Amino acid sequence: MTFSDDKYCTPSEGFAIHQSVRNVITGKFDIQKYGICPKKFVKQYDKADAGIQLAFRNVVKHKQTEKRLVLYFASNIVRNLGWLYDYSEDHYYRLRKFNSSMNYLQGEFTELLDKHSAKELFSPTILTLLSNEGISRELFSALLIGTDLDEILLKSKQSYIWKIMRHSNLAYSKFITHCDDQNKLVSTLENCLH
Repeated sequence: MTFSDDKYCTPSEGFAIHQSVRNVITGKFDIQKYGICPKKFVKQYDKADAGIQLAFRNVVKHKQTEKRLVLYFASNIVRNLGWLYDYSEDHYYRLRKFNSSMNYLQGEFTELLDKHSAKELFSPTILTLLSNEGISRELFSALLIGTDLDEILLKSKQSYIWKIMRHSNLAYSKFITHCDDQNKLVSTLENCLH
């Protein structure tokens, strides 16, 4: 899905984008159907307390555009960091860098293959890597879309753990540009494996 880096947002739109992204990652919200900035959420901003309004004015002042806000919120919400004050710029920059080029994805995957076998990566062991930050959330979500990793984890002995983590990691792939073109993603990952 593409987001505009030319559309500058108001604090109420920033709040609406945050709610949309949060609901995509933690619940069942369809941004294709309702958009990234539904009026329902914009109206909720007006009813929010002054502290929340101030927080969103500050975030919008620094991030400014729809795309930057979406990536900032998505990269932090998927890590379950809590509230806006707990969010980290590092996660935002990591997602932007990951999205910047297919070569970056390739390099990160190749580096991971240097440390771990493909057999390890396509097994429940990858959940341990994910929890220990041995694999980035971005690469993990790309692997879910570009390979049969999701099916492997659903059939594993740790499927109960995976079912708890599954939705947010699959939903995060909506914010990773490499996942938009699945054929290109698959061929890139295949090239790394050969």
